[in-house]
Amino acid sequence: MMRLLLCQVCGEPTAEEAVREGGHLFLAGAGPSAGMRGPITEGGPVTSPPLHLPCAWESVRHCRHLLEGYSAARVTTPVQWGVYGILHEQVGATDVVPVDIGAQVPYGSRRLGMLLAGQAVVELHGARSVDLVAEAARADLPGAEAGR
Repeated sequence: MMRLLLCQVCGEPTAEEAVREGGHLFLAGAGPSAGMRGPITEGGPVTSPPLHLPCAWESVRHCRHLLEGYSAARVTTPVQWGVYGILHEQVGATDVVPVDIGAQVPYGSRRLGMLLAGQAVVELHGARSVDLVAEAARADLPGAEAGR
């Protein structure tokens, strides 16, 4: 999904909306269960694929991780960066043990061979924060007039 920039909810390409709206839409949780991540920033790494506006709107209205808070950004240039997963290290001649359960390893790194991959990572270039409620209201999505 991430490599092709497919919507993480419906699985369809986000490119057409990105051209029309000035960038791919990315969301990040900003509550305790999401690890209190801050706003989406320029050059920041993300592991969650983009979304279409209607899919994002449904997500912030129903996903428990996003009900606690979220940040949204339109991104003109998501760049494939690397992989997120569990990094291992060889100990002795035959043993391999996990050493970092949340490692982000860039493509081309020698460490990729020791990573149990979980998700692709992209860097966000051309990122600008957006007001998802305002975008939903402009698109006349249900609940936008009430803010959820």
